[in-house]
Amino acid sequence: MISGILDFIVNDLPDRTVHMTTDCAYGDDNPLSAIEDGTELTFTYGRQSVEARIRLRSGGECFHGSFEMGEALARRLGLPAGRRYKLTYAPDDKTMTIVAAPVSSVRASLTHGPKLGSRVLSIGYGLMSKLGLPESGARQGSEITVRHGSSSSKLRVATPSNLFDGGLRLHPSAAGALGLKAGVPYTWTYDQRARALVVGGTASRRAGGGDRDAMDAADAKKRSGGSAVDGGRAAAPPAATPRAPAAAPRQASKSGAASRPAARPKPKPSAKPRRAPAAAADARSVRRPAAAKPAAPADRPIAAVRASAGRKTGRAVPPPSIYMPKGRV
Repeated sequence: MISGILDFIVNDLPDRTVHMTTDCAYGDDNPLSAIEDGTELTFTYGRQSVEARIRLRSGGECFHGSFEMGEALARRLGLPAGRRYKLTYAPDDKTMTIVAAPVSSVRASLTHGPKLGSRVLSIGYGLMSKLGLPESGARQGSEITVRHGSSSSKLRVATPSNLFDGGLRLHPSAAGALGLKAGVPYTWTYDQRARALVVGGTASRRAGGGDRDAMDAADAKKRSGGSAVDGGRAAAPPAATPRAPAAAPRQASKSGAASRPAARPKPKPSAKPRRAPAAAADARSVRRPAAAKPAAPADRPIAAVRASAGRKTGRAVPPPSIYMPKGRV
């Protein structure tokens, strides 16, 4: 099965004939171009079905594909003109199922148009074709509702004379009333049923887009240590890395934290601090006091000294000579 999105146009065509244009020079590739020219199919829309033959047409200078049929065939199918549809082709059954596809989105920047009226929205033909805005409505100056946030305005759609002008312009006062800034890319979504053009956020970093200011605020909060909210739930903080149990400290830290053992009370200083007894030293390193020498007797007779000296040497000790100073008789 292959499918593609095409705009429907009622034209003056023979009965049971459908013209299909899928190869636009300035549009996206459409898978429905794989259908062979002249294939007979059963077209189904809702509960209605008709048989018709496909005729492929050259796209030329178009921006979006389309399919056309006569008024009688469109009436039998109950298919409104000027709408966008999704066509799904089943080659085995030779059937083409048609369902409504009224919502289309594009990405474009806004430009100020001081010469425009304050209630005019100028959209280039290429951008208008991608959004699914009817060309006839633009020519007649039909109004659509433009919404951005809580602001909305009814503006008249106009197209520039240049076919390849793909810009989107607003008067500065109209842009200010909607809170739109020139040169900033926005997501523009048009709903054909509500005839409303909704202006989305300026960035789509994650699925579903979102407002740039809100996402920048969330990033700033993450950088500052706060928690960002994603999808209505607060992001959980990262799990703490487990640490090995530390050894019990010998004494309390200087900060006096409650988780550590309390410091022991210091003893009160006394007048004379007592020294702890020294450990017993090695016996080999202890010096023994030298034995006291016996004192020589103070009054020992000369004869005893002489006799003692003679016993030790074995010779007779001569008597001491009498000292006589020189010059005396």
